Amino acid sequence: MNVTLRTATSAEVSELIRRGEATIGLRYHRDPSPDLDCELLFSERLQVVCAPDHRRAGRRVKRLADLRGERWIAFPLVPGRPEITASHVFALFQTHGFGEVAWTPVDSLTAQKRLVEAGLGIALLSQSNAADELKSAALQTIAVGDLTASQDVVAVTRRGGFLSAASRRLLDIFRARFRGTARRMANGE
Repeated sequence: MNVTLRTATSAEVSELIRRGEATIGLRYHRDPSPDLDCELLFSERLQVVCAPDHRRAGRRVKRLADLRGERWIAFPLVPGRPEITASHVFALFQTHGFGEVAWTPVDSLTAQKRLVEAGLGIALLSQSNAADELKSAALQTIAVGDLTASQDVVAVTRRGGFLSAASRRLLDIFRARFRGTARRMANGE
C-alpha cells in the first residue's frame, strides 16, 4: 500500500476528494455537498489561548464576557473555509449575549500562534492545534466557565466511490484512533 500525506484547508480536502486526487480526507466540519460522504470521527474541544505573561494565563474566568475587551486573533472570513474564523468567535459572543469584539484577521495558524505568543491577542484554538505550544509553555490557556465550544473532525470520501481494502482498513484505523482521542479529550488528557 502506498500512502501519501498532504496538508490542506478543509475546503481543499473536499476538492481533492472530489477530483479523485485523494481517496480519504480528514477535515473540520461536514461538507454538505451531495457528492461527498462525511463521517464524524470526533468533536475536538476548543480552548482560549494566550501568551504566558498574559494577566489571565493559566487562570479561570467565570464567563466569556470577562474576555470581551481582549483582542482576538482569528482566520479571516473566507466563504467555504470552516476553520475557526472570526465568525466563530463572534457567534460565541453573540450566543452569550454580547456584541462585536476587537479582532485581527490572520490567515495562517502558525502566524496566529506566534502573534498570541508575542502578546498581541488571544485566540480560540483546538487542543491539537495548540498542543506543542502548550507543552513547551509558549502558550497558556484561559479556562472559561461558560464556554463549551468544539469543532467536528470528519473523514471524507466520494459518495459511491471505490474504496480498496487498504483504504477501508485505513478508515478503520482512523475510527479506532480517533475514538481513543475523543475519550482522552473528554477526560481532560
